[in-house]
Amino acid sequence: MSERLTIHIPYDLARLAVWQRKTVTHYQTNSIIKALDTWLVLKHETRSGWLQNWNQQKDYLLKICKIGESVFRTRLRILQDLQLIKYSRHSIKVCSWDQLGTTLEINPHSKLTVQYDPNDNKRIQDWIIAAEIKDNQSRQSYMIIKKVYENPVHKNAVTRALIRAGADKARIKDPVYVLTMLKAIYLADFVQASEIHSLMIEIRPDTNRGVKGMADAWKFKDPCSVSYWKKVLQRSGIIDIAKLQVQSQERVRNESCHVLWLPKCKPRKGMPPQNQPKQTVLCLCDQITILEPWSLKTICKDYTDNEDRSNSNLSAN
Repeated sequence: MSERLTIHIPYDLARLAVWQRKTVTHYQTNSIIKALDTWLVLKHETRSGWLQNWNQQKDYLLKICKIGESVFRTRLRILQDLQLIKYSRHSIKVCSWDQLGTTLEINPHSKLTVQYDPNDNKRIQDWIIAAEIKDNQSRQSYMIIKKVYENPVHKNAVTRALIRAGADKARIKDPVYVLTMLKAIYLADFVQASEIHSLMIEIRPDTNRGVKGMADAWKFKDPCSVSYWKKVLQRSGIIDIAKLQVQSQERVRNESCHVLWLPKCKPRKGMPPQNQPKQTVLCLCDQITILEPWSLKTICKDYTDNEDRSNSNLSAN
């Protein structure tokens, strides 16, 4: 079996699934996200919604779901309790996307599309987590653009800063381009404070979250659990993680972010202010990129079909 499956993961479903945790024998587990993993695969397998004589196809279904029979049957029971399927020994009835939306009270139509290989180690539940990360980044991007363009003063100041930084005037209204340039200005602003330093701090054009923020969103008791899952997704080749620190040339303040003094540049008691060491280091959150090699040719498309909204919420009008 080498053919890849095209799996669609609604962003709202991902956002709902990641925090469905409960304690079982002293350990927290998320059986819902695992069951939804199987539902999404089964959904791919039927256009009509019916899987007839599924026991005769059992070996194939277990293969593409990447689980054993006992786990498969457990997940069917969970999905039936959620009213997402009805099953018997003869057939499995999978609900429609609209029924999914009504039952779970979500929007099922805006989706991340992934190419799923039944032979590798990537699980759909891992892609569900990745979809939540990408959705959050998209929402943050939208809010950054909104902060800039809904305030005329901010818009004018940012436009001037972009032009000074060498931005292409023809692309000033392209939100993706503007976000990229804003992040470059943000990093340069920490190296040496610019005229819009306070505005850069307010806008904070970085769409990544710290482990505490992600732990709150996913309802983890300990942020270390987020670090564990990021490592799982990175090992699976679903995300890439980059560490980013920026050293300043002067004592640039950024109270909203994690700023450290360099080891040899901590303020010293009794030393005149003009002689105090000035270098600080801005520690940014892990820079997470969702790896979608199949999307490289369409990265600049207009996402009006709602299949992938990585940029659809951004508007510079």
